[in-house]
Amino acid sequence: MSNDILGFSQRLKEILADKGVAEWGRQRFLAKKFGVAHPSAKRWLDGTGYPETAKLIAIAEWGNTTIDWLLTGRGLKHPVNQNNPDFVKIVDMLSEASEEQISTSRALIAVLFSKNS
Repeated sequence: MSNDILGFSQRLKEILADKGVAEWGRQRFLAKKFGVAHPSAKRWLDGTGYPETAKLIAIAEWGNTTIDWLLTGRGLKHPVNQNNPDFVKIVDMLSEASEEQISTSRALIAVLFSKNS
């Protein structure tokens, strides 16, 4: 089996875990959710097959990720939604911020997202 397809399988399992889908029953869940036969869902999970393009798009949208990340692992798993009003507001505020405000913002963000807290 190629590393690409095994990587896809691992990333698919990661998205399923992120969405709270229990390990037991994932094949059934995928089959029902994306309208495929159980053997197809099993191949995706086992790393022996890829979904067709339309299903890949649906999985990426459902998982709040990109096709590129699902297939290759490149980029962010959950890219920022640049259409989110909060995101736009924050970018606008930062674009008008002083160097001191930007420095303070970085420090605050670092503290909020610190893995040691």
